[in-house]
Amino acid sequence: MLQMSTSTHAVPPPKAIGRLLCKVILPSVTYGPVVWGSCYKTYFSNLEKLRARAGHIVYGLSWDTSTADVLTQTRWDSLERIYKVRLVQFTFKYIKGCYATEFKDLFVQRNSSRDSRRNGEIVLPSPETNFMRNSIKYRGATAWNSLSSKDSAASNLKPI
Repeated sequence: MLQMSTSTHAVPPPKAIGRLLCKVILPSVTYGPVVWGSCYKTYFSNLEKLRARAGHIVYGLSWDTSTADVLTQTRWDSLERIYKVRLVQFTFKYIKGCYATEFKDLFVQRNSSRDSRRNGEIVLPSPETNFMRNSIKYRGATAWNSLSSKDSAASNLKPI
């Protein structure tokens, strides 16, 4: 019973690989994208290619199927989209006061007594370096300010 077969190296069925992918690997990759997601686009691209390879195996797709087609056929969001959604969720929680005290000075929201279309936006810090351009502070402000006024005024995350 404890003896493992060394003579045959059976490949698990695609369904089992799919479960492993969805329950173990993808949560590991998509955990914390707010922190690691500000990496260079080439890193996103490399991760996406690895994910597409898994999609080829799990869904039995042809090896010449492009990464974009794999995402379409598997109905997976791109890692970049997952990052942007999580970044907006993080910023939303910050704006609504559901954040850890370590983040208390991360964003500065523009509030004025006048009814302005820019009211409620986050003041965008001046990026002097690529490091600042890739920071949560800059990317979070950019993502938040790109939302419609209806989305940014929402009381919960569902409409966003």
